[in-house]
Amino acid sequence: NKQQADNICKYVGHTDCVRGLALNPHNNQEFFSCSNDGNVIQWRLGQPTPIRQIHVTDSFLYSINMLNPEQSSSNECYFVTSSEDRSVRVHRSS
Repeated sequence: NKQQADNICKYVGHTDCVRGLALNPHNNQEFFSCSNDGNVIQWRLGQPTPIRQIHVTDSFLYSINMLNPEQSSSNECYFVTSSEDRSVRVHRSS
């Protein structure tokens, strides 16, 4: 028995496959995506236009995770990415 879900919004902005998603810990209406294109994009739920795009590396990005929100101000997000160039990077976004 197949179930279906309604497509509410489609987010298009990366130029290669999307590898990871992470919810903004300070605003549950925003999330971040990472991709093989080496970019992180910040999105708002229901708004298909990116808030911003952050170039991280020329290598594939494999994952993104948010860091402990208690250690940052209400306007700053800290997130960590992993990539094919064998690096893990910590980022601050305000």
